[in-house]
Amino acid sequence: MLKYAQGTVKEELVLYFTAERENIGFTDEEYTEYANGVLDDYDCEDIAELEKVSGKDMIRRGYYWELVKDYLYENLKIVEK
Repeated sequence: MLKYAQGTVKEELVLYFTAERENIGFTDEEYTEYANGVLDDYDCEDIAELEKVSGKDMIRRGYYWELVKDYLYENLKIVEK
């Protein structure tokens, strides 16, 4: 459990550091659009149910992950050795 927790903390640090450093964020409207887009994944009928099942923080974290991954993909530079 300790190793899992340490890994999760490292992920969180990378996620939020990258988001802050690169000014990655979203509006309430974008959050709503994202949450509506994942309703089926969680077998929920509306955002209120999704927030009850997952929690708003977990939904926000998922959205940050999507945005950070998109940023990294778009800005990835391959260097051949």
